[in-house]
Amino acid sequence: MKTIKLGSSLTLFAFSIILSFAHSFVTTPFSTRGKSLQNAAYSVLQSQLQNSTFTEASLESVELSSTKHYVRKAKYMELGHVVDILIDAFYNPSELIRPYLYLSELSRLQGNFPYNEDEHMFFVACTLDEKNNEKIIGFVDVDIRKPRKESDAPRPYLSDLAVHLEYRRQGVAKSLIRQCEQQSIAWGKTHLYLRVGEKNDGALLMYSSLDYKKQEHHYFGKGRDTTILLKRDFQREKEVTNDKTVEFVPDFVI
Repeated sequence: MKTIKLGSSLTLFAFSIILSFAHSFVTTPFSTRGKSLQNAAYSVLQSQLQNSTFTEASLESVELSSTKHYVRKAKYMELGHVVDILIDAFYNPSELIRPYLYLSELSRLQGNFPYNEDEHMFFVACTLDEKNNEKIIGFVDVDIRKPRKESDAPRPYLSDLAVHLEYRRQGVAKSLIRQCEQQSIAWGKTHLYLRVGEKNDGALLMYSSLDYKKQEHHYFGKGRDTTILLKRDFQREKEVTNDKTVEFVPDFVI
């Protein structure tokens, strides 16, 4: 009997069909069987990602119109919707790779879900559709937990900022950023860090308009790393405005 290797196109195609069906139930915590499926998919994903081309999303630099939206804490059961937004924002995978990438990203977010709000938060931006149903249109992570390795950014750190393709350039990203700034201040911090691709001109322009400044770092922007570390210093701005605290308010906050 001829054995077909796992990396063959036929096997990958079969896995993609199976995982496409799995997509409908993995938004809930994994069962033992679901976890095994995820682990198998993750292993295949690792070997295949090298052959895929990923591009970083370009965040809005100009607001074309305003969408009524609000920012609130994310819920665990919503992470499946968040993953779809992240994949569309940060990657450009083939239809074959997307199911594996979905499970990998879902596992990452589930494993990193913040249970201690004194040091870590997930936020989502939401709007209401024509039937008054809530729709998640953006996501962000803000974290003050102590870095564990050299490649970890300084804290507080904003990451995974992503906006649904249909709602870009409408102020959603800025609302999520402002919410993270408010949360950092609530934690007693005087600044906020984030990273952006050095060639992501749209995002760099937006962050510059929000007073984020480039920071020199021993890891970021060195060697194979192509990101730039940015920082907004609230304390410095407070001093410049004669100790008048600037209040950051998104469109709506829950």
